[in-house]
Amino acid sequence: MSGSAPVASARKLLLTFAPALALTFASLGAAVAFEVGPRTPRQVAAVFPPWWSPARVFEAASDAGAVTAIGGARNIVIVVADDDQLPARLNAAGALLQLNPSLTGLCAEDQRDV
Repeated sequence: MSGSAPVASARKLLLTFAPALALTFASLGAAVAFEVGPRTPRQVAAVFPPWWSPARVFEAASDAGAVTAIGGARNIVIVVADDDQLPARLNAAGALLQLNPSLTGLCAEDQRDV
């Protein structure tokens, strides 16, 4: 019976701090989500479904804007456009996620040089 006292104490301590831990992790998750999002709607790293062929990814991205680079994964492309409607066009083309290109580590900082 003496072994159950430390377990009960640890469980009580965990339950005491659970709300604070949950809030901390939720805040951290939100901060990361905002940081990796595109800085400008005119230059985006678009993540397409991984089961799509490279040709289908390139075609869908090209319909939304100009493809300037292909990422390390075959379903990620860097797309630029002259207007702010690029994210909407990428969503309509089937992009699952849109990221800040400089944070993806997949291409150069300045996409105009690609």
